[in-house]
Amino acid sequence: MNYRNDFIEKINQYKCIAITGMAKNTGKTSVLNCILSENSNKIRGITSIGYDGESSDQVTGTEKPEIYVKRGTLIATADGLLPYCDFTKELLAYTGFNSPMGEVLIVKALSDGYAQIAGPSTRSQMEDTVRQLKDFGAEQIFIDGALSRKSTAAIAFSDACILATGAAFSHNIDKLVVETVHFAKLLSLPVYSDFSKITNCADSLKEDEISKAFERLAESKTVFFKGAITSLLIKQLFNLNLDLKGLSIIGEDGTRFLIEPQVFADLNRRGVRLFVQNPINLVGITVNPKAPSGLILNSNEICSFLRKELNMLVLDIKG
Repeated sequence: MNYRNDFIEKINQYKCIAITGMAKNTGKTSVLNCILSENSNKIRGITSIGYDGESSDQVTGTEKPEIYVKRGTLIATADGLLPYCDFTKELLAYTGFNSPMGEVLIVKALSDGYAQIAGPSTRSQMEDTVRQLKDFGAEQIFIDGALSRKSTAAIAFSDACILATGAAFSHNIDKLVVETVHFAKLLSLPVYSDFSKITNCADSLKEDEISKAFERLAESKTVFFKGAITSLLIKQLFNLNLDLKGLSIIGEDGTRFLIEPQVFADLNRRGVRLFVQNPINLVGITVNPKAPSGLILNSNEICSFLRKELNMLVLDIKG
């Protein structure tokens, strides 16, 4: 089975793809370069949440791959980084969105070359930037998730999501697999079938609303939390000593569930089901077996374990 060909074929079905990682240096840029290296008749657009694409990682100081773009690619990046992009550029638009490196601009590559990218950081800004890229003709857009593995601004509204994991996240294969499987399952939570009928709602940041929502559980076996649903919130629920069997907890999307694997297991054991208002289409997981320290794990072993636990495409993009 040719996992790389299957991966590229699957990705080409979507118009807006977010690439996020379990940690820094898990191979997001390599994944993006792999996709961009494939010949395509589509006009491609690229941006990122935060700063990515630099030749030396700003956190670890290690060398990392740069983003290589082909002629005709549309790029949304900060004007302060344009001198470090070595392709010939045509300025298309000022977005009006500021970043630490300056205003985010939209440019067109008139030649092949390397890019450094710093895009907008909020969901509304990202949505508007993606719309502008489409207006200028982008037929397929890639959003690099930068440092945070929970880059909700990109994941939440993309057609598809790729999750990068690897030795930079953990040197222990067992932990790497368990945590990656856990996060993948959270991203893939099913949509609640009849969201319009939910009456028990609460803002997870407001204690009074949480208390009232818990009180209503006696008459309603469904609760929707706006915002982050944390392990602490779930443990508050457990402390009520209620019969939770059949309870449905709904979040805005899978990235809002910030719960540990053990808490997730406890919910399943008690008969609690988790749902989302907005689904995330996780289409594949990529593995980078090399850590910045130089340690190299067995990628075949990692991929095999992940494929066994998850019903989705898993591959070492370079292997």
